[in-house]
Amino acid sequence: MFLMGKVTDSFGANAARKVRAYREDTGALVGETVSLASTGTYQIETTYAGEHTVLIYPLVTETALNVLAFRGVIPV
Repeated sequence: MFLMGKVTDSFGANAARKVRAYREDTGALVGETVSLASTGTYQIETTYAGEHTVLIYPLVTETALNVLAFRGVIPV
């Protein structure tokens, strides 16, 4: 199973960003990757079929500022 998505910047252009996925039931880190700059796509493999939280960070810093959070993401 995979958590997949596409990341764009504020202008709608594809963007390279750090993406992390966590299980919602335990908070355990499932995995992380960097979205492809050319397509904006990312994919993180998971063995858990339940809900995940996906966080998208700017590549420059991993501060809480400007982090996008998506809760309840179900893998396909």
